Amino acid sequence: LINDRQVSPTDLDVALNQRSGLVGVSGVSSDLRQVIAASEGNDQAKLALAMFVHSLVRAVGMMIGVLGGLDAIVFTGGIGEHSALIRGKVADSMSYAGLHIDPRANAEVDSDRRSRIPRSGTGDHRAGGSGGAGWNAPGAWPLANS
Repeated sequence: LINDRQVSPTDLDVALNQRSGLVGVSGVSSDLRQVIAASEGNDQAKLALAMFVHSLVRAVGMMIGVLGGLDAIVFTGGIGEHSALIRGKVADSMSYAGLHIDPRANAEVDSDRRSRIPRSGTGDHRAGGSGGAGWNAPGAWPLANS
């Protein structure tokens, strides 16, 4: 772009770092919460949300292949603490892999709760299985495989 279209390095930096991604597609914001809020009546925001979820599902799918399976997906940060919608959409998209999330528990989680989902078939209530540190950090939301 710099050589072929004579785009200045500053303009290219601004385009890539300030006008791309969620804000570039949605035309709303780079803040996922604002994109979600706008997605009800804004087709571009809806597309940005779908692309965001697709990128998460694609990354998880690659990790499953590299790892040869998984025991849990742990959502942390803003998605883990505040976005039942994103967690649910990812879970729905990953159902082919035997992953599921309890819709009621997903809707109830908030940043003040330590999340725990038991693995089915084990007495261990840590989604990581026995012997691990467990997936019960504040804001962590495991998506269990059963």
